[in-house]
Formats: sequence, C-alpha cells, structure tokens
Amino acid sequence: MDGVRGLRRRAVSPVGFFAELPAGPGREPLPGREAWERPEGVLPGTVPYNLLLVRNERAAVSVGSIRAYPEGFEFTVHARVRRTGPDAWPFDPLGHRPGAAAPGERLRLGLLFADGRRAEAHGGIGNPGAGPGEVHLMAQGATAGGSGWDGDFWVHPLPPPGPLRFVVSWREQGVDEVSGALDGTVIRTGARQAVVLWPDAEPYPDPPGARVRTFTLRLTSEDEPPAE
Repeated sequence: MDGVRGLRRRAVSPVGFFAELPAGPGREPLPGREAWERPEGVLPGTVPYNLLLVRNERAAVSVGSIRAYPEGFEFTVHARVRRTGPDAWPFDPLGHRPGAAAPGERLRLGLLFADGRRAEAHGGIGNPGAGPGEVHLMAQGATAGGSGWDGDFWVHPLPPPGPLRFVVSWREQGVDEVSGALDGTVIRTGARQAVVLWPDAEPYPDPPGARVRTFTLRLTSEDEPPAE
C-alpha cells in the first residue's frame, strides 16, 4: 500500500508489458487538434493521489498531480537520481543528449487499463496505430535539472473502473519493470468535477471574396502542384 490508500505496487515481468507494444512513433502529428488531444477550454478536476513506483539507492520515480477531464486525464512523473556527475539527466525520451543510454535502458512509461488496453509514452504524439477507443499516452512538457526530471503526460480516454496500472522500466538505473495501480473509478469521479468553460472554437470563416483552394496531399517522391 506504500502508506497511501487506494494504491498498490508490485514487480512485473521484465519482458511482459513493453514487449507487447509498438516500437515507436509511426507518424507525425497532423495539423489541428485531434479528437484524443487534451481540450483547452476545460478546468480539470483534481485527484489527490501519489504513487511511488521506484525507490532504490540510485533513483526514484513517482506519479502524482492527477488532473481529470471529461474525456481523459493528465498526470506528472517525478524522476530523481542520486547525482554522480555533471551529466546526470534521468530521462531523455528522444535520446538527444550526448552519451544518452540506449532506448531500452532509459526510463520507459506505460499504462495498462483494467480491460487490457495499454500504451507506452512516445513523445508528443498519440499511441502509434491506435484505433477508436484505444489508449493514447502523450508527453506534454517537462522541466529538468542535473538530478531531476518532472514531466506531464496526457491520457485519452478516461480509464474504465478497475485497476489502472502505471508501468515503468529504467534499466539504466537498475530497474526492470515495476508497476503500481489505483482504481480507475477515482479518476472518473475526479472528471465529474471538471468545468467546461467553453466548447472548442469553431474554425474562423473565410473573409468575403476569399478564394478557397482545395488540394490533395500525395505521399510521393515527386513534387506535384496542388489541384485547383
């Protein structure tokens, strides 16, 4: 229980969760807001839970600051390392820093819904290849220092009732897969506290006399002018 009511932690197979997920982003995000992205005109409800997933002599990872929306929720991952040198960044999802660990060694984050749906975080886009109703888990932004990293993530849709499991692997810090869970009903209850300020804005109308051009984008190596 880790001293926090409603939360559970347990070790899981080092090859069980992430081995069944896509290997990485499959496409670039499209212009405009996708249906699974976080809405802007909503004040979220709060869910007062914190879950300590990893704590050893080298590193710690916790999940908290859960904010619930009508169709999804946000949470913050707090990662810390015991600093041993000037280049001690704990989490580098894109591997841009010099000397970054291999993808399988860096901190990985996944979610498992009670009905079996799952997803792994892959930067700022949704679950690669996910269809309607599938889980999208997206990085929203982060702050980092020499020994700590705090990152926000967005999840769509809301979880069903039952265990919602957060899964992490951080082999760079000696951690195989571990997970912890809370009841999805807690987040669904928080979502009922969200306040919708205004619906998504309608597209701006074209000014009078504007010429509208329609074109088709073809995936080809040749440059073609857009069709009038």
